Amino acid sequence: MDDFFEAQETDRATSRADRLKKEKGRRRRRNLLLFFSAVVLLAVVIFIAWGIYSGMFARSATQATKPGKNTAHSAVEAKTEVPTESAQGLTDDEPQQLAMRKLMNLLIIGVEETAGRKSAKGLLLAKVDFQNGSIKAISIPDKVYLNIPGLGLDQISQSYNVSLNSTRKAVEDLLQVPIENHVVLHYGDFEYLINEKRFNVVFDKAVETGFFENEVRGYSREVDKINSANTDIIPLPVKFVSINGEPYYEPNNDEVNRLVFALWGIKRVVKSDTIRVIILNGSGTPGIGREISQRLTSNGFMVTDVKNASNFSYSKTQIVVYKEEYKEKAKTIQQILGVGTVATHLISQDVAEIAIIVGKDFKSTN
Repeated sequence: MDDFFEAQETDRATSRADRLKKEKGRRRRRNLLLFFSAVVLLAVVIFIAWGIYSGMFARSATQATKPGKNTAHSAVEAKTEVPTESAQGLTDDEPQQLAMRKLMNLLIIGVEETAGRKSAKGLLLAKVDFQNGSIKAISIPDKVYLNIPGLGLDQISQSYNVSLNSTRKAVEDLLQVPIENHVVLHYGDFEYLINEKRFNVVFDKAVETGFFENEVRGYSREVDKINSANTDIIPLPVKFVSINGEPYYEPNNDEVNRLVFALWGIKRVVKSDTIRVIILNGSGTPGIGREISQRLTSNGFMVTDVKNASNFSYSKTQIVVYKEEYKEKAKTIQQILGVGTVATHLISQDVAEIAIIVGKDFKSTN
């Protein structure tokens, strides 16, 4: 009995030791598993955090190196504008990544300042074809008269006194070709461009432009590759007209139509459904032209110019019709003014349909 019980106690002790050993092994394996799981989780967290940090750093670097516009306006304005088709964040070492146009309509303006007033003395609309290595440009004389937005009938050079956008709009209205960008040069550099046909001056000497700095460098390199033999500058076809001694240069629409179609394939449409009137004050009474202009405008006429006549010795008001089909409209003007003799003077011009030379017989109601 005693032996039996002693042997049993020994077996129990052995079994307990085994259980403790096994339990200790399980705890060791569990701890190792938890440790490796923690290591893996930490590695994943570090990997994700590094990816986020790298992305933020890359975006910050891109914004820091984002090029500004090369304009005469403030640097703050340049930073806030976003280019539509330009590559951002490029350096001089990455010109091959620049998203350049293969074909571009570029307005080049040569500006001259006289007595504190700036005028667009030189104007070129250039079709720059980088793919075929050619430049075809139309040179617009500064003395061409047009209906200028915000100014009325005046020389196209004076549009720059209104705004640069007025000049762009005037050229677009004249040629009916969309302008994609512009460059402003000092007139001396513009003359050099015309005389030497060196279009890299456009980018190298620009004082104001809609291009970004990296675009200016890229386009300058590409333009410099174009052979001068493939560069043509064609004067805008114009004709001279004199209305009561006042000289006007107007576009020769038939020739301009052919030129625009040859260069751009655009069929230019000249609208002539509005009756255009020029008022010339021959009475010497100040403000009389503006008064007549208000009367005619309220009756549906378009007054394109108001200025003094060649002299103030006109005793009778004359209403001159330059196109036979507008004679009845001239008689309507006669009724509105209450004075005036209608005369027909058929000349080939596209400045106005009717001119009024105001004489001393017109009585102001103001």
